[in-house]
Amino acid sequence: DHGYLILDLLHLAKDSQNPGSLSNHPVVDELAKNDGVSLRGQYIFTDFLVEYKFFAQYGDYHYKSEFEPARHKINSLGLDAAGMYSIGRHDLLTGIMLRQDRSNSTTTDRHSQDNRAIFVQDEWAFNDGWKVNTGLRWDTGSDYSSPVSPRIALMHQLSKELTLKLGYGKR
Repeated sequence: DHGYLILDLLHLAKDSQNPGSLSNHPVVDELAKNDGVSLRGQYIFTDFLVEYKFFAQYGDYHYKSEFEPARHKINSLGLDAAGMYSIGRHDLLTGIMLRQDRSNSTTTDRHSQDNRAIFVQDEWAFNDGWKVNTGLRWDTGSDYSSPVSPRIALMHQLSKELTLKLGYGKR
């Protein structure tokens, strides 16, 4: 049993001038601040693999021009987690995705969107060099909902460097 855990920290501060339109305002001053953190890892048990990632990001962007000043604040939170279990010639994969985005802008007001997904997949090695991959995924969000998306693929390993894939999927 073994694994890893990685913590990433992000800080970006920017004071720059960006080109604007030639007719209205040729130069736009930008002050930007972006902070983020992500925690990602993997743990391997005997026949079971778990991977995960948690992230949070905050951005604050100021655009200054004499014609159209703007400020945008953006927040994002998310979690991705998946687990894979091997049984004989089958690799079973299942996972979830959760994401929340919020923005507040002087030009576009407040907006938010929540997204969620769940998926399951089976990759079956049924003959030397041949595999079948089947899967289902369901995505839903605060602004939309989608039906379950199926997919199937037949794969053949022609050489170490070359794999032939024939697949069908629906979104």
